[in-house]
Amino acid sequence: MTLRKRDPQQKQKMKLNDNTRENTNKAPIKLDDTVLVRRDEHVTRIKPPYRLEQYRVTSKKGPMITASKEQFTGFLNSELVERMFC
Repeated sequence: MTLRKRDPQQKQKMKLNDNTRENTNKAPIKLDDTVLVRRDEHVTRIKPPYRLEQYRVTSKKGPMITASKEQFTGFLNSELVERMFC
């Protein structure tokens, strides 16, 4: 195997080992959870990676989440939200 073919496989293997060693896993998002939404634009040191507004999950179907805040309701992919622990 050439180095170019083997490198992505080894990186994936290192990532799996790192995640299992640190016992990391994403918390499941349920109804009525408070979530933060990831920013669309480029994140700098000054801006946090997530928007500061808190949204409440109103419905969930597969990886799609409906989150609302006051009058705003939006459909989001579960990869773009992070559950808040209060």
